[in-house]
Amino acid sequence: MDILGLGYLGIESPNVEEWSEYGPQVLGFGLAPSERGTVLLRMDERHHRIAVRQGERDQLSYLGWELRNRPAFLDALKALDAAGIAYTVGDGALEEERSVHGVAWFTGPDQV
Repeated sequence: MDILGLGYLGIESPNVEEWSEYGPQVLGFGLAPSERGTVLLRMDERHHRIAVRQGERDQLSYLGWELRNRPAFLDALKALDAAGIAYTVGDGALEEERSVHGVAWFTGPDQV
């Protein structure tokens, strides 16, 4: 699997709106347009790198690994198949939410 790096991460927090100040003032991130109840933080040409959404407690929700292109994405799915790791390919709505061209997710070992 040819992972280029960490593409983005999603966080849940009961204090979502505080991230709209913490992100720019402490982390140095810019704000991307988002719906109420969500704060999207950007640091480069990508739409966002950190998504903070309403949750009952502060916690990491997901990580998004960046792959080179669609063939690399399909190769990664084959590698997951070969390793016996069950996954779900996300639909267009999830791709739009995360501003990506393809997405698949699986449950991490701490969620089993």
